[in-house]
Amino acid sequence: MLEVSPEIESRITDRLDISFGLCVQSDDLRGYGDSSLDWKEGFGILSRYPERGTVHLGWVEPIERNPAGGVLHEVLKGDRSILSFSASDSGAIAFVSTDPTSPGELFLATSDGNNERQLTDRNGAWLSEVQLGEVSLVSVRATDAILLDAWLLAPPVKPTTEAPLILSVHGGPHWPAGWRFSFENQRLSALGYYVAVSNPRGGQGYGEEFSSSINGAWGQDDFEDVKHVAEQLSSNPSIDGSKLVLMGASYGGFMVCWAIAFTTMFRAAVAENAVIDLVSLAGTTSDGGYSMAEEIGGWPESHADTYHDMSPLTYAHQVQTPLLLIHGELDQNCPIGQSEQMYSALRRSGGEVSFVRIPGEGHAMVLNGSWLHRLQRWKALDAFLESHVLSMH
Repeated sequence: MLEVSPEIESRITDRLDISFGLCVQSDDLRGYGDSSLDWKEGFGILSRYPERGTVHLGWVEPIERNPAGGVLHEVLKGDRSILSFSASDSGAIAFVSTDPTSPGELFLATSDGNNERQLTDRNGAWLSEVQLGEVSLVSVRATDAILLDAWLLAPPVKPTTEAPLILSVHGGPHWPAGWRFSFENQRLSALGYYVAVSNPRGGQGYGEEFSSSINGAWGQDDFEDVKHVAEQLSSNPSIDGSKLVLMGASYGGFMVCWAIAFTTMFRAAVAENAVIDLVSLAGTTSDGGYSMAEEIGGWPESHADTYHDMSPLTYAHQVQTPLLLIHGELDQNCPIGQSEQMYSALRRSGGEVSFVRIPGEGHAMVLNGSWLHRLQRWKALDAFLESHVLSMH
């Protein structure tokens, strides 16, 4: 972290292995465009940061102003996510906090994180009218002993028989999941599904080594992590291990299409706005392919084999799992041609595939799409899951 002004540039921290400013992923826009850094004289930099699926808040003392500084002083912690905050000149902190059973409320605390109190109850009336599923943290050891976190949401009404499981893979690929409210997941759990999100290798909040370990190697350790988490969750006696669904968007959609080419453990799969063919994506994505080149370590011209070998399209002929593709027609991050290629490849190879095109929507349709199109998406998703999971024995 650097302090920059027209006259001076100075380092604030030194090798802190923290993703300053990042929020965990969910299905609403809060926390993404808000200011995530705040400078207060006498205190330092106040920043939120992800840590193993939570989003905490802390003060950072600059090194040059305090030889003992350059360190993070934790202020607000807990199994929750800080979406936004504002600090007064005296250091008092107002912040919005959410967790899996609360869409978010406004709180106030002192600069050291003490005397925390809730200021609003905007969701109290609504919460009294609905039944929400409870979330539990499930941590499992990967095959190489790395600790992986998953959050399992149970149906609000306990099923009388074993229930299906939907495992959702985050996007990014470095954008983590965690302790945050999800309207989508609560909606699916109300339909009788167990719903899980997890942080396979690649997500932030676990250190740089964990996050960068998949660079240039999508579909390797991250895929093994997803598969291992699915296996562990399906051993839950309340879950029907024969009715597993893999779901994801963007990079999460990549993982869905990659996984079903290499395993048949999932009954059905849903890929939204997915990364399918890295070569064509490099020439059509909105940033000119720079993000992908940074991930892989070069451009298609010099790394043709890597782009080819890391593309789910290359292995589409191996897919045996029913797949639903959903894509916004105005997506500039992952243009709809990505899903069009996967759909065509599966049709040629005899795979079972459905394709829903959403007009007028871009890459963040789930976050900011029109309610008409979100309803269209829900209906398509629910019908697909009903026919391929709930109604099958």
